[in-house]
Amino acid sequence: MRYSSPMRMACFAAFRTALCVLFLSAAARAETALPQGYAQAIEQAVQAGAYPAVGVGWIDGADRDTWFFGSANADSVFEIGAVTEIFSGLLLAQAAYEGKVRLQTPLRELLAADFAFADPAAGAITLEALATHHAGLPPVPPNLMPLNAEDPYADYAEPALRAFLANYRGIASAPDYAYSTLDAGLLGYLLGRAYAANYPKLLNDKVLVPLGMKHSGFDDSPALLGGHARGETAAFWHFGVLAGSAGMRSRVDDLLDFLQLNLRPGDSPLRAALLLARQPRARTRTEELGLGWNIHEVGTGEQAWPLVWRASSTAGFSTFIGFRTDRQQGLVLLANADAGLSSLGMALLQGDSPPPPPPARAPAPTSAQLDAYPGLYQVRSGTEIIVRRRDDNLSAQLGGQPAALLHADGDDVFDAGASGFGISFQREAGRVTNLLLNRDGMHFLAERLSARAPHVERVRIAVDANASNDLVGDYRLDADTLARIGIHRGVLSLQVTGRMAIPLQAFAKDRFACDDDSCELSFKRDAEDRVASVRIDFAGTERDAPQVHWIAP
Repeated sequence: MRYSSPMRMACFAAFRTALCVLFLSAAARAETALPQGYAQAIEQAVQAGAYPAVGVGWIDGADRDTWFFGSANADSVFEIGAVTEIFSGLLLAQAAYEGKVRLQTPLRELLAADFAFADPAAGAITLEALATHHAGLPPVPPNLMPLNAEDPYADYAEPALRAFLANYRGIASAPDYAYSTLDAGLLGYLLGRAYAANYPKLLNDKVLVPLGMKHSGFDDSPALLGGHARGETAAFWHFGVLAGSAGMRSRVDDLLDFLQLNLRPGDSPLRAALLLARQPRARTRTEELGLGWNIHEVGTGEQAWPLVWRASSTAGFSTFIGFRTDRQQGLVLLANADAGLSSLGMALLQGDSPPPPPPARAPAPTSAQLDAYPGLYQVRSGTEIIVRRRDDNLSAQLGGQPAALLHADGDDVFDAGASGFGISFQREAGRVTNLLLNRDGMHFLAERLSARAPHVERVRIAVDANASNDLVGDYRLDADTLARIGIHRGVLSLQVTGRMAIPLQAFAKDRFACDDDSCELSFKRDAEDRVASVRIDFAGTERDAPQVHWIAP
């Protein structure tokens, strides 16, 4: 049949209209949206100041999309903190697949044949135990003595790690789950030894490049956003020889590609390793653990399915990534602030309503407000807590422990960060009369006995630092803690594991006090006048620390 010219034009117009309708319908079907309320919840958190920037990636079946809030954009790079452990676990899985190691390979097999462990149990720790935090190692190495409190691991190098392995005693015989920065950091170091390669380069060559993650690694990219902790700018963290535990930087699209390959491993060159890494190998009290992954069981009708996830909140950044294969859903949440994202991420993947946005950080207390808190407080059991003010900083010291800096979380509410306790001050008629100590999930009420922190007036004496050289060295407070006496800029100092050095002032032979009043030291000598130990008084509780000599392997 032939059509006249007007008819042909009419048919073409109708065809074009139908084609447009089909195209628009397909586009509408392909459009991805965050579940209801989530975009608003994130926007509210950004507007409230909880997060300066947030990047989101979402996979839902065949659809995927990204969104950016605040100052974030598609090129923004974020620190991903302990989520780095997922990639260390994947590298372990790939190394096992290639026959370089076994999951049950013990430490001693990856170190030199003549490497001697003070504790044989340390040499028996397996790579799987490291990847699942069942190694029994302390949270941080006792010989971590940072030069910079804002980047505490940056100077921790291979000789220090090997000295720790050679000298540490205290591995539990059947350790339960206990998170330790050492675990995955040591795992990365040992995998590097198995391949005779530097860990960051090894991870790049064996994992990141094969997965197409071109914007992930350990370098400080110009696109790396500035981090924020407690409402203030935070320094970037670098993990030195412990890079296997944290410190990676990445983008939303890279991590979304990674999740896509986890959802459909058949498309990946690391298929076997991806499947092995997410298999349950151990468990905590609440969920199972893979090689770097947490595995949370979720129900769909009568069927249970694994929700595989990992989150981190550290060094001024927060991260959440997770996926579930039953729904073919994957989620990436990245933010450049320390407010956690795990509750938001878990709620979204479980199909729940979004949780309330985290509150904005409380403004720093004024000078007049800080004056309200110092003093001596006492729990009914007799335990004393000393609160001091120095310049614009507030600290709290529990008996037997070094003083810890307090950070304001709200009106009269503070936390001690990595020291692991929080304090809420209580008032009567506007005056602080008590404090409530929150430690290890327990609360202790302490009465304020004095409005001033204890202070002992001592007559200081001049001591030539060089004449105190025999005092310099490490002293063992407990299995996981060293006290290091050193000389810095001609002044004797005390440094406890993970903390900055404190200058010491002499007031008698072999007797010193910290210049912030937080401790008093008395050195003990043997019959031949050699220093044998030091007794340290922390807030009225004395601790004896024998001198130790860690042998460098």
